[in-house]
Amino acid sequence: MTLPALASSWLLASRAVWAANTLLSERRSITIDRPLLNAQTGSSFTKQSRDRNTSQLQTAYGELFLKVREGEAQAGDRNHRGAIATFNTAIELINDIEKTFAANFTASASVELTRLKAAVLIMLGEQHLVVTDYQAALSNTESGLALAQTINNLPVVAWAWVNLGSVQYFLGQYQQSIDACQFALSALRRTNINDYPSREISTLSSLEISALSCLGDTYQDQENYQEALLYFDAALRAAREAENLVQEASILISLGYAYVRLGDYDNAIEALETSAQIARTLDNGLVEAYAIGNLGYAYSFVGRYDEAIALLAEALPAIQDVGHRRGEWLIFSATGEVLARMGEPELAIIFYKQAVEVNEAIRADLAGLPDDVQQSYLGAASGLASIEASYRTLADLLLQANRVLEAQAVLDLLKVQELDDSLSDVQRGNHSPNISHWDIEEDVLRLYRQVLLEGQELARLQDPANQPLSGAETARRNELQARQQNLRTTFADWLNYPDVAALLTKLQTTSKRQTIDLQTQYAQLQRELRELPQTSVIIYPLILEERLELVLITPDAPPVRYPVAVTADQLRATVTAYGQILANPYQPAEPLAQQLYNWLIAPLATDLERVGAETIVYAPDGILRYIPLAALHDGQQWLAQRYSITHITAASLTNFSDRPQSQHRVLAAACAECEFTVAVAGRSDPFRFANLPATETEVSILAEQIPDTDILLNNDFSPTNVQNELGSYTILHLATHAAFVPEQPTESFIVFGNGEHVSLETIRRSWFLANADLVVLSACETAVGNVELGTGIEILGMGYQIQTAGAKSALASLWQVSDGGTQVLMNAFYAALNQGMTKAAALSTAQTAMLSDSDTVAEGERARLAVLGKDGQRVTVPQDMSHPYYWASFILIGNGL
Repeated sequence: MTLPALASSWLLASRAVWAANTLLSERRSITIDRPLLNAQTGSSFTKQSRDRNTSQLQTAYGELFLKVREGEAQAGDRNHRGAIATFNTAIELINDIEKTFAANFTASASVELTRLKAAVLIMLGEQHLVVTDYQAALSNTESGLALAQTINNLPVVAWAWVNLGSVQYFLGQYQQSIDACQFALSALRRTNINDYPSREISTLSSLEISALSCLGDTYQDQENYQEALLYFDAALRAAREAENLVQEASILISLGYAYVRLGDYDNAIEALETSAQIARTLDNGLVEAYAIGNLGYAYSFVGRYDEAIALLAEALPAIQDVGHRRGEWLIFSATGEVLARMGEPELAIIFYKQAVEVNEAIRADLAGLPDDVQQSYLGAASGLASIEASYRTLADLLLQANRVLEAQAVLDLLKVQELDDSLSDVQRGNHSPNISHWDIEEDVLRLYRQVLLEGQELARLQDPANQPLSGAETARRNELQARQQNLRTTFADWLNYPDVAALLTKLQTTSKRQTIDLQTQYAQLQRELRELPQTSVIIYPLILEERLELVLITPDAPPVRYPVAVTADQLRATVTAYGQILANPYQPAEPLAQQLYNWLIAPLATDLERVGAETIVYAPDGILRYIPLAALHDGQQWLAQRYSITHITAASLTNFSDRPQSQHRVLAAACAECEFTVAVAGRSDPFRFANLPATETEVSILAEQIPDTDILLNNDFSPTNVQNELGSYTILHLATHAAFVPEQPTESFIVFGNGEHVSLETIRRSWFLANADLVVLSACETAVGNVELGTGIEILGMGYQIQTAGAKSALASLWQVSDGGTQVLMNAFYAALNQGMTKAAALSTAQTAMLSDSDTVAEGERARLAVLGKDGQRVTVPQDMSHPYYWASFILIGNGL
């Protein structure tokens, strides 16, 4: 069965529970007791230095003892940021002790101090993990592990490995997480428990339970449920034997989640109710919050919506108190999802917006992590693409409410989101949309927060530690109890509060629906469209499960939506079939080209004609990225014959008004002798490339068309030679193989004539293309023509990475065309460009010339279409190049001027 996308992320957040709590009560025995005892007896020093140093060291250790105990107490009270500050101070004190006294330490005292430092670093990493500071969690835990390994202290080594496994789980580095937890179990098995007092044995048991639970969670997230259940069973038995209630509750959360994934909601609810019951006895807010949050979400699958919303609301304050923003995002997303299923779209939009706001804040904080870790984390945090799904669902709800301006802003953020998931540290554009709440929505959230605050106030008044209450406090408690009971009984009571009901009515009927910020940003976008030399429009498709939504942006009107009755499965099947036709010139293309036209353009045709559209700026979604818009057919002609077309990653990442330089200076490089093999990480089969003999002629003709052209051929065409010349040219033409690796845009690469290859990721980060108006990749490979297609993120990523390196736009092929066909198109394109056409118009003109079998594309002798060999003589090519295989493979991404 297919579950809502959010489900797979609940466990991810719940993993913070044991990271924060499982060792808190037991681990003191492996942190500081024994070093302190040594210090107090003066046994830390050699005999010669003992008298003068013992007193000073006792004072230093006394201060350190208090700091570590204070940090542990803060962690126990869930003051995690306070604990972080305190443990950092403890590390500073240890460093001072090392600097001042370590030279005269005995060997055993040095070992004890190292053990202590490792333990404090591990605890510091735990606290960073709870507040989702993954960079600090990773670095501190790794540092603690390295220290523990130098002294071969197996319990501390195991502790570090367990926590490192948790951090790596959060970051989506699943195999590393499995390895870490297996290393922890191995270290524990090699530990002789007879060497430790009884109070430390419980710590070792807790570590074993955590390692088993971590393994279960990791296998489960990889959908290996049989393996996961084996580890959960082992962990649960061990937790119950050890009477460790915190870990039992946490494991039951994981088990309940497993049942949700398997569609066994009765067993899921039973496990989660048991977990919640245990958690309520622990006085541990975070464990309880995730237990009841998961329980609420499970209730929603059996139609217990009111209880689901109430429990999600009850879980939120504890998660916010510890600053666990991933959990906060999950609460808001889950609440939005449940409200949508309840038929409350206006409220659902409010909570989805809040989820987006939290997620954008998390992304901003990920910038310091290494790129590969960011990518793993974003993939893991999405689970079943739930982050992306929350953006899509928000856009869906906004479109259904005809709030098209906001929907367009979300669609733009969705493109950036997809790029960020795959490439990491994607910079928002200067005009990135701000998905803020309307004033009315803010008022609804204020009332929601009021309910949450009242719940916290009631908990304080019910706390036995705060008894007896005054008369006023007792009256307030009784009032809050009545209100909270109503909320728990049915969420509809909250909806029917007079203030909430009034706001919802206003929200449903107000005509001033857009925020000022969005109106300002949209007005700026329209100004940029009006300043373009041709009448231009922007089309945003959004693929949803049961329909396709099209959003049209024109220079002088609000955005308009067009719902289209086609399912995602129908669209995928048609795009896949058409892709196979595009890669084969012997199959008729018009039938499927017309079908796609009917879905993507026909609904807009009247408005496109009304505004006199000449250029379409296209921001394709998902699988639509594999099909050039120019290759659609209206029954009379191809779209390339009607419009100039440029593709974009996102409007907020595109500078539409950046004009090209008046004089072209071209660096034309060709890999004619290009028979190379390139291995790519994550692929079992390497890429194998053949020679491209016609590329030599291609660049020679280009040099004739644009006199200010320099050529690099074969071995001279190396990354070093190209990089050395980048700043001198306005057009970089690379007639060579390039591969856009499906679903791995960071691995996409360009082959050079000397046999080297360079990834687009490297180009993005280290090449300087700020002077380039255009980068041309004339022999690229994508998945077009394959039976299995991805999301097309590699195509989106190619355009973004070239533009991020500084180029205004990129021209690249989606499938390999015969050398002759590519040469004809390139000759025609540059002939048109040399006549002063924009890049988008030049591409359209070249395509039209090919498909209509025209012999010229512009005035002048150099504008004739011909295919020449190395000897300058004409080479025989197909007489009929009207099939889109020959002319439609190239798409322009970015600025079309």
